[in-house]
Order: sequence, then C-alpha cells, then structure tokens
Amino acid sequence: LVFAVWLAGGGGGPVAINFFIVNDYGLAFWFLIGLWILAILIAAVTLRGPGGITTGGAGFSFNKEIIKLAQNQAVKKILLPGMFLQTLSGGLLLPLLPIYAQNELGLNPNQYAFLLLSAGSAAAITFLPMGRLADRVRLKTLLGSGFAMTALSLALFSAARGMVSVFLFAAMLGFSYAIVLPAWNNLLAKVISPDRQATGWGVFATIEGAGIAIGPALGGLIARSFGISAAIMLTIILLASMACFYFAYPVEKLFARTS
Repeated sequence: LVFAVWLAGGGGGPVAINFFIVNDYGLAFWFLIGLWILAILIAAVTLRGPGGITTGGAGFSFNKEIIKLAQNQAVKKILLPGMFLQTLSGGLLLPLLPIYAQNELGLNPNQYAFLLLSAGSAAAITFLPMGRLADRVRLKTLLGSGFAMTALSLALFSAARGMVSVFLFAAMLGFSYAIVLPAWNNLLAKVISPDRQATGWGVFATIEGAGIAIGPALGGLIARSFGISAAIMLTIILLASMACFYFAYPVEKLFARTS
C-alpha cells in the first residue's frame, strides 16, 4: 500500500507536468516550487513533537553499521549488484523515453503523459496483490519472473507502432514492475536490523541513487553514439541477465545462512 501511494506520486509527477509544459514552462516551474513548499509544510507538521525525530541511540556507530552490512554475504552477492543494475537499467532510458515517444511513436506531450499514466496505473493497481503474493511465493520465482517479464515488455514496447499496442505494452511494463518491487523490498527487509532501519535503508538508497545518476549519462552517450535502439537493447539485456541470475541463484538459501 505504501509503495502504491509512493508510485502514485512518482508516476503522477511526470504525467501532470506534461500538461503544464504544453502551455508554459514558467507555470510548470511555479507548480514544482509550490509542491516543494507544500511538502516542507507537511513534513514540519508531521515531524513536530518529541516522538517526531529519533537518534541512533547509545553506542551507535555509523561506520560499524556500514561494515556490518558490507560483510553480509547476501548484501554483497545479491542486494548491492541487483540494486545498482536495476536502477541503472531504468536510468538508461530516463532521458531517452520522451525523445523516443516523440520521434518514433509520434506522441505529443499530452499523449506521452497518458502513456506514463497507463504504466503507472497498472503498477499501482497491482502493487497490493503482488505484495501479498510476495509473502507466499518464493522470492527467486517472483524476482526472476518480474525481471523476465520486464525485459519482454520492453522488447515488445520498442517494436510496437500502433497506438493501442504501445499503451498495452506500457501497462505490461508497469505490471512487471509491480511484480519485482514487493519481492525486492522483502529481500531488503531481511538484512536490515529493526533498530537500524534508517541507516540500512539510507545505504541501500545511496546505491540505488548511484544507478539512477549514472544511468541517464550512460544512456545519453550510448544513444548519441549508436542510437536510442542500442540503449534500449542494453537495458533489455541487463534485465534479462538479472532474470536468469535470480532464477538460477539459491536466494533463500543464502539468506538462511546469513540470518
């Protein structure tokens, strides 16, 4: 449920901003500034009071927590490479999708907004049932299936030209993401100590952020040298490779040994 709301905001932003930039870029920036002010006000209200902010507690050492996570075999062999590669895969396409939608698919900004909406809606609707499924099905099965379906959906999306098929495969991409994310967060929760949630999630978010930062730059360089199709193909290969890895690797056994 939390990630469904998170995705609604993350996916709703690109959709909403496209309707603003069609008419006026200045209005779009004022809209963003207004949202930031609103977010600051909400944070100030919700964090007010003695229980709003917590500290690491007595004996807390950030360096020790980092070393502890780095020594965990599940973190080194499964989580860190997976976190970086999946955000790198998304980052590769981040600056290219609007160009691809306009030049290859012939979509205007409003149509592109609805394309994003179709993918985001499919993910948001299926997050809750996929989250329940992640508690009942082996994680390697969900991760392998999710990444494989994401690779297949992206391949079909890149080959589609009709408007209906483009929107259908975009929704399929969103559904694939909804399969992966609950299972992935389940893996993360297994290695984060309950009393060190902020530190653990902060470290993992840093690794994911590195993929998001490097991905767009790398995607732009590849597209400039070899074309957008090459960047899409690299993304498909990365996703398919991750699917093969999680299908083959004994994920649950490794976590059982390191828990």
